[in-house]
Amino acid sequence: MGLAVSQVRLLALTRRKADIELDIQINAKRKQALTRRATELSQQYYQKLQHSKIQYATSDGYENVNYNYIMGITSGTSYDNGFLSQVLYGNGELPQKTCNTMILTDQYGKVVVNDSMAQIITKAKIAQADKKTEEQTANAVRLLIEQQSGAKGFSELAKRLSDLDMKSADRDPNLPDLSIDIIMKMIKNGGYMDGGTVYQTTNADGRVVYVGSADLAQHAEKIGPHDEIQLQDGYNYNVYTAEGAIANIKTAGCMYDASTASFIENTDKQMMLYLGNVISYFAPIISASLNNGMTTSVNVVGVKDANGTLHTSPTQIDAGTMTPLEKAEQYFNGVNDSAQPLIVKDKDGSLHIFEKIGGVVKRVSQERIKTEVDKNTKFLESCETDKLQAGFQSGVFQLCHVYNVAKGGYHKNTTLDYFIHMGYVSEKLDSSEREEITAWYNAEQAKISEQETYWDEEVTNLSTELSSVNTEIDSVKQLKTNAIKSVFDWGSS
Repeated sequence: MGLAVSQVRLLALTRRKADIELDIQINAKRKQALTRRATELSQQYYQKLQHSKIQYATSDGYENVNYNYIMGITSGTSYDNGFLSQVLYGNGELPQKTCNTMILTDQYGKVVVNDSMAQIITKAKIAQADKKTEEQTANAVRLLIEQQSGAKGFSELAKRLSDLDMKSADRDPNLPDLSIDIIMKMIKNGGYMDGGTVYQTTNADGRVVYVGSADLAQHAEKIGPHDEIQLQDGYNYNVYTAEGAIANIKTAGCMYDASTASFIENTDKQMMLYLGNVISYFAPIISASLNNGMTTSVNVVGVKDANGTLHTSPTQIDAGTMTPLEKAEQYFNGVNDSAQPLIVKDKDGSLHIFEKIGGVVKRVSQERIKTEVDKNTKFLESCETDKLQAGFQSGVFQLCHVYNVAKGGYHKNTTLDYFIHMGYVSEKLDSSEREEITAWYNAEQAKISEQETYWDEEVTNLSTELSSVNTEIDSVKQLKTNAIKSVFDWGSS
C-alpha cells in the first residue's frame, strides 16, 4: 500500500516539475521579448532624434525654415506689402534669408513660386520670347515693380524707371528700354555696385581719365596707365573735378554706361540702391524659373489690343515649321492695324503674342497680357511648414543655389549639407521636442523595466519551487527504494 501511495505522489510531483519547467521557459521567452522590445525602443529613440528640422537663426534662437523665409513672405497668392517694402529699403524685422541665391524647387528642379510671381514670369517670357534669359528676367523685375503699387516705395521706383524710358525716346529701337538695360547691368553685377569716388581730369595726351585722388588729378603730367581707374559698367560713381567740385550735377553719383562711355542721368545712388535690393532678391528666383520652369502652369485668358480693348478669345495658331514671327507676319499680311492680337504656339508649346501696329508686326507688351494660374498645388503644399520640412527629408522639396543669376543657372539635387556648411540654414532638433522624445523614451523604458522585474520574480519563485519539488521527488524515490529493499530483505531472512 505504501509503494502505491509513493508512486502516486511521485507522479504528481513529476507533473508539477514539468509544469514549473514549462512556466520557466515561457517566462524566459517573455524576457527575451522584453529585450527585443528594449532594443527596438532604443532604435526608435535614435530615429526620432534624427528627425531634425531645417532651421534658420533668429535673435531669439532658431525657427523652422518655411516658404516665406526662402521665397519671400506670401500673403495668399501674392507677396506681402510689408515684406516688399522691407526688400526695397533693406530694413525691417520680417525674417529674410541670409543668401538671396538660395531658392526652393521640387524634386525635378522646377521652382516653387506663388501665383503672382508665376504670372509675372509667364508674361515676361511670352513678351520677350526671342530674348535671352537676362533680358526676360529684367522685364519680369520691371513688371514686378510696376504691379506692386500697394507696397511702400514701389510706386515711386516704378515712376522713376518710367521717366528714364521717356527721356530716352531717341534710343535705338533695337535696344531694350533704358530701364531694362539698367536692370540687366545690375543683374550681371549681382545688384547695386558702388564704385566709390573718382576724380575726372585730362592726362598729358589730352584724354579724359579718372583717378583716385584730387592731388593726382591736379598733376596730369604725373598720371600713368597704372593710376587710371577703369570705370565698371553698371557701377555707381561719385565723380569730382580736380578742384573737388561735382563734375556734372545731372550725373552726380550715377551709373556708368560702358556702351556710351558716359553716366546715365537720374540714376542716383539711392534709387539704384533700392532697385538693386529688389533685383538681388527676386532676380535669382525669376531667372531660375525661366531657365527650368515652375511647378505650376499659367494660362493666357485674354490680351488687350493697342486701344486697350480686352480680347478674351484671341486667335491662336501653330507656327509649324516657321518661326513664330514669320507665322505672325504671314497671318497679318494684308490685314489692317486694327487686327486683334494673335497667339502663335511654337513647336515646343511656348506661346508668342503679336499685333500689327503701323504696318509692323511686333510682340504685345507684357502689361497687356491677362493670365490666370492653374491650381498651384506644390506651392500650397510648401506653404505648410510640416509638409515642407518632411519634403526636405524625402527630397520632394529641395534647396538650390543659383550660381548664374543672368542665365538662371543652378545645380539640381544640391544636398542640404551644402547649405548647412555655408551657414545658410542649420539642421537642428528643437530642445522642447528633444525633451518630449526623451520623456517618452524614459517612460517606455520604465514600463519594460517593471515587466522585467515582475518576470524575474516569477522565475525566481518558480526556481525555488522547482528546487523544492526536486528535493521532494528525490525523497519519495528514496522512500520507494527503501521500501522495496526492506521487502526483499524480509523475504530472504
